[in-house]
Amino acid sequence: MPNQAKISAPATRLDYFPSLTGIRAVASIMVYLAHFDPFVAPSFGKYIPAYVSQFHVGVTLFFVLSGFLICYRYEPGFQQGTLASRNYFVSRVAKIYPMYLLVTIWAFLPVVSKQVFRPGVFLLNISFLRGFSDHYLFTGDPSGWSLTVEELFYVLFPLMVFYSRKIPYPLQAIFFLLTGFLLTLVFSHVPFRGFWGSYSFLFEYTFFGRCFEFYTGVLLARHVRKKTRERPLKSTGLLRPGAIPWRTIAGTGWIALGTGLMAFNACLNAKIDPVRFLAFETLLNNFLLPPGIAFLFYGLIFERSWWQRLLATPLFGILGKSSYVFYLIHVPLFGLFYFGWFGQKPLPTFIAMEVLAWLLYAVIEHPLNGLIRRKFLKVSRKNSVGVAGPLA
Repeated sequence: MPNQAKISAPATRLDYFPSLTGIRAVASIMVYLAHFDPFVAPSFGKYIPAYVSQFHVGVTLFFVLSGFLICYRYEPGFQQGTLASRNYFVSRVAKIYPMYLLVTIWAFLPVVSKQVFRPGVFLLNISFLRGFSDHYLFTGDPSGWSLTVEELFYVLFPLMVFYSRKIPYPLQAIFFLLTGFLLTLVFSHVPFRGFWGSYSFLFEYTFFGRCFEFYTGVLLARHVRKKTRERPLKSTGLLRPGAIPWRTIAGTGWIALGTGLMAFNACLNAKIDPVRFLAFETLLNNFLLPPGIAFLFYGLIFERSWWQRLLATPLFGILGKSSYVFYLIHVPLFGLFYFGWFGQKPLPTFIAMEVLAWLLYAVIEHPLNGLIRRKFLKVSRKNSVGVAGPLA
């Protein structure tokens, strides 16, 4: 487990990065804006809405961050044999599942949903299996599709670490991509209820098509751990007052430019040439954006900047901690807030949903998380490992 000694800002502990908690809030807000763009009025023209519509890249931020935090916190324990697989999986379930189950049940209630309740579909949702089928992908809570991708990464991560000495992480990513191609090649010709039915599905909604995002975070975690182990942060020169935070600047610019190129691709190719659209979107979102995100995360860890200081503030800390709840509830509850309580006013709707997300986090998610851990975790304090993934 990483050393817990205090170090200089921006990170106060070697296993906790306040600004990365804040970036979770940014990612969840980006996804919210992509789904419910408030800039669609004629006065905003066509370019701003087109750009904001690509804020689904917030999911890419989540995936890279998930790869980073899970690897940074758990890889040493698996390698050294000090972390039991039971405790790892209990921690993941404790954080992810209770709130997901409650929101899924809410999404299927007849009084709040237009979906016809079918036991089989409900079972696919609560088991995360709906994420493997294009037919059932957006049933229940539509945002929950990404949890199938996340959960598969969590399940595979111990195996990824186990085989990493024989099969380097980059080669593992290639293996998963080829596996996804093979599954799609087979099931696109043998239809089975949308199971791996298209290459669009592969690259947009599966771990196999998006594994490079996770592996980018994994490789970043290894680099950060090596750097902090070999050279104390104070000696790296990255924390000098007044030093230009060029990694933070480059990463932010990289993401902004990549999002702009995706908007351009959507405007140019989405309706004219779907194949070209998918090719460019996959290249940009799944392969070219993640290195820029890694640059940003690296800068937020090691560099002093106004961006780092803002994300490390208590406000963004609160929003980051409740970002998982906000991500889950923003689609099934948006109509109730926007059209029902707040008269189609975007700002009050957003604020109310953030407040509700924090309340649900404080009253339900956090307590249930702690309860499950206390009941099922069996590990000494000496060997325990903290858990706070991007969706955690």
